[in-house]
Amino acid sequence: MLWTFWLPSAALSATLLEMSEPVIRRPLRCVQCGYDLEGLSARGACPECGREIVASLAGNLDLAAADRVATPDARRLAWALFLATVGCLAGGARLPEFAASAAAAELAETTTSALPGLLNKLAALLHLVALAGAAIGLLTLTAVLPRRDERRVLRIRVLGCVGFALWLALALAKPNAVGLIATALPAGMVLLALSPLLRELGPRSRVYRDRETAKQRIDELLLALGIAGVASGCAEFAAQDTANETMVALLRLVAAASATLVLVGLGYLAVNAYWILRSVLNPEPTLSEILGTGDSGSNRPS
Repeated sequence: MLWTFWLPSAALSATLLEMSEPVIRRPLRCVQCGYDLEGLSARGACPECGREIVASLAGNLDLAAADRVATPDARRLAWALFLATVGCLAGGARLPEFAASAAAAELAETTTSALPGLLNKLAALLHLVALAGAAIGLLTLTAVLPRRDERRVLRIRVLGCVGFALWLALALAKPNAVGLIATALPAGMVLLALSPLLRELGPRSRVYRDRETAKQRIDELLLALGIAGVASGCAEFAAQDTANETMVALLRLVAAASATLVLVGLGYLAVNAYWILRSVLNPEPTLSEILGTGDSGSNRPS
């Protein structure tokens, strides 16, 4: 913990030495014990645990935020990214829907229990989730994404809307292998559309920016998506020859593993989009705001 705050604490200490009587002017929790430090000298220590207040400043402030210029329509862009990623994750329900339907059909031939009926009900629920996800994504990129004439925003809207429209059309049909394979195309289009938003807004979140575990690359998701689609297509083609049973089983295993990684990646992407949205809607305070000096709103997103 000490090493985490040492470098920013050193920089803050140098800044505070240049000020005359810097005092904490708003609620600030001690990073060690949670004591409210408001009203205390920024050069002092927590009266509860003795931890230097500069360490609490370093732990609560986003020191890089002052160097980041506010993006026009940042809130709408962040909402568009978050809702679109949620739509992607919900649209991915097509995979478990297909698995549940296939399992129900196979069990119906070998058992008279209620399990096939339960699986069919689960598949129907997942079908609605997939439809809702694609519809949410389409409405988001149509209505929430800011209407600007920038080529970048237009490309995001066109590519994303076409992708979600195709996704919605495919989700309307009953689950089958061909439809599941075809879904890889609109999913890839949507991920390509969201990639610029992730690159632009990601640095605004300290969680996304500073934690290596939060880093995520869209091209890795696209690679897993491509492998799943190609492996599934090859499996369906090879299944026409009964002599390829081992190869078909292997290809389907690869496709299932890759598709599962895509679903996990979409969930992780939605979590990252949430942290980005949270940082845009509720930016961490600046040093001038904590000390009650300077212009506190110059770096706020519009």
